[in-house]
Amino acid sequence: MELITNPAHFNTVCQSICDAQYNYVAIDTEFVREKTYWPKWALLQIATPKDIYLIDVAAFDKKECFDSFKNLLLQSSILKVFYACRQDIEIFFHELDTIPNSIFDCQIAATLCGYGEGMGMASMAKELLGMEMTKAQQHTNWMARPLSQKQLDYAIGDVKVIRQLYQVLMQKIEDLGRWGWLHNEQIHLSCSRTYVQDHQKLWQKLKTHHKLKASKRALLQDLCRWREEKAQELNYNRGRVLTDETLIKLLDVKGSDLITIADTIPELSVDYIEEIAELLEKFKLRLPQSYPQLYFPPSRPAYFAEALEKLKRLRYEKSIQLGVSERLIAGMEEMKDFISGQEVNFLTNWRFEVFGKHAEEVLALYRTNN
Repeated sequence: MELITNPAHFNTVCQSICDAQYNYVAIDTEFVREKTYWPKWALLQIATPKDIYLIDVAAFDKKECFDSFKNLLLQSSILKVFYACRQDIEIFFHELDTIPNSIFDCQIAATLCGYGEGMGMASMAKELLGMEMTKAQQHTNWMARPLSQKQLDYAIGDVKVIRQLYQVLMQKIEDLGRWGWLHNEQIHLSCSRTYVQDHQKLWQKLKTHHKLKASKRALLQDLCRWREEKAQELNYNRGRVLTDETLIKLLDVKGSDLITIADTIPELSVDYIEEIAELLEKFKLRLPQSYPQLYFPPSRPAYFAEALEKLKRLRYEKSIQLGVSERLIAGMEEMKDFISGQEVNFLTNWRFEVFGKHAEEVLALYRTNN
């Protein structure tokens, strides 16, 4: 193991990895995100088939020190192996404006091989490798320097396990002939939209949004968008700008002047009152036809309940036959929408072949007889 603290050395290592033409490299990151909107990237771990490198990225200038690493991420001939990589790639996207290609996510691959959905690395290591992992260092302060030996050992252990899991899962995917499945399940990881919030839909994440009348939904939409933009600007987590509870209280403010807002919401930071007042005043000009609409499920045919039972039985049989979870094949809400004539995920790609086309045959019988 080598701890790299010099950017020039880091670039040399990345270039040597590219030159060696390895089939894969395992990659992991350590970061801190408790109080910030963007993760604070502290450490990068890279494992080739032969070596392991720890890179202390916390002090690096991200724009000037990562050219060779970005090149490595974009090498299509080298598979980049991760475990539950969405947050790792979010870091690369935000810090380096780069999304790696040729990805192998061990967590996704394991699900496609019939292991539990969303299993953590420690559980997966025990299941596939018979290894006991400790996650005691996971939430330590990765920005503190010097890093402790326990932290270094933890970081090394993670990327070692990713490398070992890949060897097992790669062979299982190969034996099952599910490389196409894996490619399909990982497409979203290579799309920039995965790592960018749709500010217009943030209001839907609040639990009580469906209980609000249309005008308050629209105001909530504007407030959620403002909070997200402010959190990004200040690099605060959302709750540090405004809690969900404060957002809901703002919907009932009876005026847009500073004193009314301050008296009604005393917990609101004085740093934000003027901007909130401006938002409330501007909202008065918003036209009702622009208000966001609630989603209502489509009407259900008379044969809905019977057809759903048939599809549930079909899904169960396919899950046993394929050795994967029922939910991986088709979600319950998906099947309900399908019966009601909506487009659903299992009508495309591998899910269509193993389930969707059979589901269409089942539904065709009901439609013919009704």
